[in-house]
Amino acid sequence: MIINLQNILVSLVFLVELSIQTNEFCSVEDKICSSSKISNSNTRYILYDVNYSEGFNLRRDVYMRMAIFMHLVQHNWQHDWHLVLPPWPRLYHWQSRDVENQNFLPWSSFFDIKSLKRFSPVMEYTEFLKESKSNEIDEIYVLQHFERAFKDKNWNWDDKWSFVNCDKEVLCLEENCKLSAYMLKEEMYYREHWSYENMTSRSLRCVSFQGPASFLKNIFKENHNSKRILIDHAEIVVHDGFGDQLYWKCRRSMRFAKNLVQEADQFRTKYLGCNDIKDNTERPLYWENEKNQRKAVGGPFVCAHLRRGDFVYSRGNQLPSLKFAAKQLVELLTSLKLNTIYLATDGSPEDVEVLKQNLKDVKLMQYIPDPEVKRNIKDGGVAIIDQIICSYARYFIGTHESTFTFRIQEEREIMGFPINTTFNVFCASPKKCFETSKWMIVY
Repeated sequence: MIINLQNILVSLVFLVELSIQTNEFCSVEDKICSSSKISNSNTRYILYDVNYSEGFNLRRDVYMRMAIFMHLVQHNWQHDWHLVLPPWPRLYHWQSRDVENQNFLPWSSFFDIKSLKRFSPVMEYTEFLKESKSNEIDEIYVLQHFERAFKDKNWNWDDKWSFVNCDKEVLCLEENCKLSAYMLKEEMYYREHWSYENMTSRSLRCVSFQGPASFLKNIFKENHNSKRILIDHAEIVVHDGFGDQLYWKCRRSMRFAKNLVQEADQFRTKYLGCNDIKDNTERPLYWENEKNQRKAVGGPFVCAHLRRGDFVYSRGNQLPSLKFAAKQLVELLTSLKLNTIYLATDGSPEDVEVLKQNLKDVKLMQYIPDPEVKRNIKDGGVAIIDQIICSYARYFIGTHESTFTFRIQEEREIMGFPINTTFNVFCASPKKCFETSKWMIVY
């Protein structure tokens, strides 16, 4: 066999150069990336952002709206579209001083990405940076409500949209601008997104929007040339079919990160006497195989989600006093012949102490992680573990109009708990109770 040494050397040089090119990436620490063309001309990306003040559980719901949209896009559009998951910024409720680096968190910190991808073509933001090799967005669409939508009594709520002029709250041409406003400099729009600096675009348009996420397709058509599109204020869009089969298919795919599930399972087994076989709470490996049966019994404890924090000031008339909350829990335990309460709350240590004083002869449990564990899973991970544990309780009682409560109810609905052990909320007073919405799986 004759070997051409020159051809081998040329091939080696080509492979080295190819390796250098394909290993270019932008790390979280870099925050910015150098511009470069996307290698696959058929690949396109949709990014989205939400109002900075929105909390964790509302952001999860916005994700579902966009993921369902991409699920539909995937089947109807010719191009290879991907939904880019926005990194988690430090949220209002993540206030622990002993936990650092609660910014730029990937979705894999909290969710099983492989599970998400089995429903919709999603990718982490760092994956997007590695593939696109650019911090420049082709087009930014800033959504807003129609000006008269919440002022006119007879407003027409039909699906509609229109391009409008951007006001100074969105586009700032002065020196002293709000952080939420875009700046225009040398024909480039730029603003910080998800705490990443120097996100830029040559095109920015404001859109009055009213309708479901799938209605976004009318803004950028199938034959659109843009490859990187950012939808700002994606919380403006609504669900295509809230509570329908596609909604629950998407919701089932939102499995939590495996390390958080394992941590919650260990706590349930060790401190709450849970046994998945006995409690009928075993779950299949893949969400597609979950059966639509109401056979879950749950562990021998009551879970109470008692919202405090900013609710005390914004919705104080919907919350029970701590003493009255304890009275309701004692009555529940008596009727269920149980003696253990798992408490999920954003209340202060003083609030918890008051509850304990009014829950005599009751075993009150909370998940309080070791400092090292907490540093690893962050405040968001601690909150998710609360939700996981609550979803396995024999009986759950939550807080009226709390998205945290609603997410737990969804988990329990997926697991197949009886309706009367899931959709319950605290009464604010003996004469003021609430009829909570019951969003059940469509079979």
